[in-house]
Amino acid sequence: SMLPNANDSVHAINPEDLKLFFSPSKAVIGQKGAAEETNIIAIEKERIETNHLLHQSVKKVRYDASIHAHQNNLSNMKRERKTKSLFSQGKKLYGRNEHLSTIMDTYKKVAKSKQSPKMIMVSGYAGTGKTSLVLHVQKPVTDMGGVFIFGKCDRFRQMEPLSAIIAALTEFCNQIARGNVKRIHQVRNAIKKEVGSLIGFLASLIPSLSQIIEIPATAGLNAGGMEAQRILKYALRLFVRAVATPSQPLVLFIDDLQWADSISLDIIESLVSDTEITSLLFLGSYRKNEVDCMHPLTGKLRNLENKQVNIIKIILGNLSEKDTNELISDLIQTPPHTTIPLSSAVHRKTSGNALFILQFLSSICDEGLINFSSESNQWKWDISMIISKKIADNAVELMLNKILFLPEETQNALKLLSCIGYCCENFILSSIAIGDGLCRFGCYDFIASLQLAVKEGLLDRVGTDYTFAHDQIQQVAYSLISENERGKMHFWIGNQVWANKLTSPEKALFIAVGQLNKGAFLIDETHQRIKIARLNLQAAQKSKLLGAFVPAAFYLNAGMSLLGKNSWNNYYDLCLQLYSSCAEANFCIGKFDEMEKNLKEVFTNARCLDDELESTFTFVSALVAQNKMHQGLDLGLLILAQLGDIRSIIMVEFAKTKRKLNEKCDDEFLNMKNMSDKHKLAVMRLMYILALSAFHADSEVLALICLRMVQTSLNHGICDETAYGLSVLCILCYNFGQIDDALRFGLLSLRLQDKTESNKCLPGVYCVFYTFIHPYFHHYRSSLGPLELGYNIGMRNGDVSYASVCIRQYCTHLFHCGEELATVERTMRKYDKIMMEQKQEIYQKQNFPYWQAALNLMGYSNDPEQLIGEVMDQEQLLEEAIAWRPERGRTEESKAEENN
Repeated sequence: SMLPNANDSVHAINPEDLKLFFSPSKAVIGQKGAAEETNIIAIEKERIETNHLLHQSVKKVRYDASIHAHQNNLSNMKRERKTKSLFSQGKKLYGRNEHLSTIMDTYKKVAKSKQSPKMIMVSGYAGTGKTSLVLHVQKPVTDMGGVFIFGKCDRFRQMEPLSAIIAALTEFCNQIARGNVKRIHQVRNAIKKEVGSLIGFLASLIPSLSQIIEIPATAGLNAGGMEAQRILKYALRLFVRAVATPSQPLVLFIDDLQWADSISLDIIESLVSDTEITSLLFLGSYRKNEVDCMHPLTGKLRNLENKQVNIIKIILGNLSEKDTNELISDLIQTPPHTTIPLSSAVHRKTSGNALFILQFLSSICDEGLINFSSESNQWKWDISMIISKKIADNAVELMLNKILFLPEETQNALKLLSCIGYCCENFILSSIAIGDGLCRFGCYDFIASLQLAVKEGLLDRVGTDYTFAHDQIQQVAYSLISENERGKMHFWIGNQVWANKLTSPEKALFIAVGQLNKGAFLIDETHQRIKIARLNLQAAQKSKLLGAFVPAAFYLNAGMSLLGKNSWNNYYDLCLQLYSSCAEANFCIGKFDEMEKNLKEVFTNARCLDDELESTFTFVSALVAQNKMHQGLDLGLLILAQLGDIRSIIMVEFAKTKRKLNEKCDDEFLNMKNMSDKHKLAVMRLMYILALSAFHADSEVLALICLRMVQTSLNHGICDETAYGLSVLCILCYNFGQIDDALRFGLLSLRLQDKTESNKCLPGVYCVFYTFIHPYFHHYRSSLGPLELGYNIGMRNGDVSYASVCIRQYCTHLFHCGEELATVERTMRKYDKIMMEQKQEIYQKQNFPYWQAALNLMGYSNDPEQLIGEVMDQEQLLEEAIAWRPERGRTEESKAEENN
């Protein structure tokens, strides 16, 4: 049956509904008796044991010869197939000493000085040992007192926001929690001091943070749109500032960045370019052949270089013939001069690709072309057969042949596992192991098959999880599945994970939805498609809370694609949420054409104005973001008129507002009831959104907005935005010469702001009062603290526009206070960079004259009387200001005067 709304829990799809996807023959196989199953498994195990016979014999000989076979013979290679283990035998890394030194030298610089973050990017083709190289520094870093954390991007989980970064930060929390009490105490205090009220938000992202610090019960944030993304970036920067210290530097390694989601790349850019973070070394790796000039990673690296971030680039190639010989010599514990013919042949066959070398050695070992002679107590090989052996062009084909050589049940297990991705976590494994569904895919003893794959070196067991020894093995296994069979597997896995979501609720949603979407093309039943659409909506909502709008848009589009004809009639609430949310997501990622298509759907099908409000807010914000401020204002005023608020004469409205305010003393006003009418709350929210645009585009509209905000509060109760309306009323009183009233209403706005539980509008209130009213009565210096507080809270709330106004005014007042010029210049340079990153060009340029004046006074200008120098050219800035100046309200005479 149809679920009532997207907030309800979505029940697992009935497994009985899946039977139609499976052929009768497989259904019969799934019902074989226990005795026959046991016989089949026994036969397959015998086949595996036969395949291992050569290696087991070699192993026995090596043990008898008292040679340490655990790392040194080819038999055990198959048990140690993890790429990093193969490529770095023990403590040795082959052909990478120079690159290893580069990484360690950079880490030592990070550890010794309080410099900005350092960044190293390691690139190369698949199988060249990128991961091995970086992981090789983990032990020396930890031995020197640092913290090394690691996350890996997964091609199959690209739409799971921040999966690699969350994994790395989770590991950090786990490491600290396992440490001594003193270290836990230090980290806890640092996080409390730096992160403050955003601790709860971070804990929702990194649940293991609760092992270190107590999470406030009411610490969640109610933010959406770009605000959520800004809060996320700011919170993670504060967290890293707290935990990366000279006494314990932090090394953050993110592997396979070619598959990173967009928000993860944004976070990496934000962290690496934050000059207030010290003692951080970021290490990233990616496949060079999969990242072209149009790849998002390329754009991010270009942005960082434009920000003067020094990126150390390490490009890994194939091993030389000498390095290949050294590797083979160590593997079989044979003097290097005797292995030259073998290594020369291997190098010619593999071109020195590390992964290819190891796979090729494994294949010739399987075929008996290399073996250990107990008679001569040494390794022997048939060099002529090895040279003449026809092999695949790359490691992928070798791995393909290897998988096809395995028993069918083991192949089936690898195929199923490949549908999950590079790593199969324990909760997924336990979810798919419930019931007899695995039998439908030819997996009768799933765990036994996985263990055999581990012995064959194709999988690794990491704790309770299974990972592919190399992501290329996962891709090869996945390529063996037909498209139709893939759909069945994905759909079944998604259903199983969601049915058992309580085992890992924070991860189950994205994994289940990702799997169900890959199998949704097989589903025809409307009720099932609607259930999956609702799950996509939930995944999108969770992504939006993380500020991950690209995945959010992906999930919303997937949900909309599952809707059929007459969906607006039959599933109105679902359609409204999908399309309005998708409009917001597309706005946030700058896809305005797609946004308008979504909005058109909403405005065409919405049943009432209430249902259009969220989309209207999105549309107004999008117009303002595109510098179409007048159009945004016109649309906003049109909606306000439909909600019952229209433009009036300023003086009449001003007099009316003051008269109503004077009928109450300040305490009576502060003790008014809270606003509860949802229409009026929407009006107040929309007017707050419009106010800043009106400040730049039309001061008359700003006056009307603020008067209407105060009147609405007097008639219907107070809300978060009331304090802002009062603060702007101060400006009107000041402009009309009513200074005492300006001070009264200004102080009243501060008292009301202090009274409200939310600080959502605090940056707006502070920027208005401490810019226009406070300096009339007090010294500039006393405004510095409140303005800086307004900036910090604005950044924490994602309200970067008012945060930028606050910090711009902070810089201006700092200049007027007579602070040391070097401090003023350094402060302005710091916040200029932040405003540029946040795309707050208006406020950034408003700061230019004061910044250039400070440089002039310091002697950094050819002509101190002209504002021309490093920061600006006064003529150019004046031309830009005149060109940008809003058209509304300008008289023909003023335009003519400018033209003259």
